[in-house]
Amino acid sequence: MGIGNRIARPGWVVACGLLLSAAVPARAGEGEERVFKVTVDGKPGGTYRMTCRVAADGTETVTVAADVKLRVLVVNYTYTLRATEVWKDGKLVSLESKTDDDGKKKEARVETAADGGLTVAGSGGPRRTTRANLLVSTGWHAPAAGGTTARVMEVEDGTETEARIDPLGRGEAVAGGRAVGGPRYRLTGRNLNSEWWFDDGGRPIRQTMKTDGHTVTLELVEIRK
Repeated sequence: MGIGNRIARPGWVVACGLLLSAAVPARAGEGEERVFKVTVDGKPGGTYRMTCRVAADGTETVTVAADVKLRVLVVNYTYTLRATEVWKDGKLVSLESKTDDDGKKKEARVETAADGGLTVAGSGGPRRTTRANLLVSTGWHAPAAGGTTARVMEVEDGTETEARIDPLGRGEAVAGGRAVGGPRYRLTGRNLNSEWWFDDGGRPIRQTMKTDGHTVTLELVEIRK
């Protein structure tokens, strides 16, 4: 989640592309919503929700909704993101997103191309093609074990960048009174300094990022089936 250039960039919307997910394969009919609380420098900032539905053929449809409202010194700041991602066999099939970053509108649209890659159109630049074996910066999938570099697609505007991935051992969050834990990673690159935490199924449980002098955290608080 961007949370804007003045507070957190690139935030939750930084992921680890290029590598396929290490997650346990989803089963048909599975579905869940993950609810995260957002804090900025320890103060409440809003919510972030990810909902996944799995079709009979294994296709995953992931919807993302971020709603952030902050007061920074004497300035009120708002951020909203609405995105839908479709995945099949660990590869992105399509994506649509709309973002309002405190009045600045952004969007992205990604579709499967005839050659099996992706066609990308968005606010970040001219229409282009790219490979499909990347992950979107909303962070639904964890990186594969042993990966050291990543291709990142920004959900807000469809831009891509490179990142370094360093494993940090295991981490744990508490959701609905139950401990949920798994691998942690540090992602670093251009304008990027973040930690990503996942459960043992490869799904996100926490992210902490430092940018522009602020610490932004998204922490799992509930899993709804």
